[in-house]
Amino acid sequence: MKILTLIFLFMLMALMSVMAQNSSFKRIDVIDCRPLVIINGKAVDPLSFLALNRHDIQDFKILSPAQAIKKFGAGRSQFGAVEITLTKTAKIFTWTELAKRFYLIPGQIPAEARLYYGYFAGLPVNDPTLFITSVSTAEGLSINLNDYQINRPIVLIFIQDTKDYKNNPKTITGTLDKDIDEVKKIFDTESEKRVKIDNDRPRIEG
Repeated sequence: MKILTLIFLFMLMALMSVMAQNSSFKRIDVIDCRPLVIINGKAVDPLSFLALNRHDIQDFKILSPAQAIKKFGAGRSQFGAVEITLTKTAKIFTWTELAKRFYLIPGQIPAEARLYYGYFAGLPVNDPTLFITSVSTAEGLSINLNDYQINRPIVLIFIQDTKDYKNNPKTITGTLDKDIDEVKKIFDTESEKRVKIDNDRPRIEG
């Protein structure tokens, strides 16, 4: 009886884990084709991928949609997955730590956020509470109280691209760097589409 109970509890925990993962990674809109991002075995907000210092990455694995669905189930896995292992020396900010770093109270900042990573329009963060960043890439966190696109407060996250990070001149070469750039193209494509939509948006001037 104890064995059956343990098996049932294990299956229940696995089911709840998959449900939680999928509920945390609902698509923002049809432009959102981001892969599931797993860092050190934990699912994070996909834009965390852009916020990592490349020099903090020890291992990097790209899973096709079929491989990701088989391993993690449906949901966000439909666009594939990226599994990342960080070096032991990597320093990471969680969402709460990032807010405190820039003197904001986590419980009082808006739920919606946008990541600026050299993109004009920025990219909407799916779930800020699951967003993490390398300490060395975090440049700023602020609250825009009058966002013209959505007309409500939004958090702006500013990240430094670290491919040629000035404080870490070591160049990453080989397969790792190529794989990182390959995944980054997914976010570049989304950003280009969002910039076009933003530019085509009617504006009242006067």
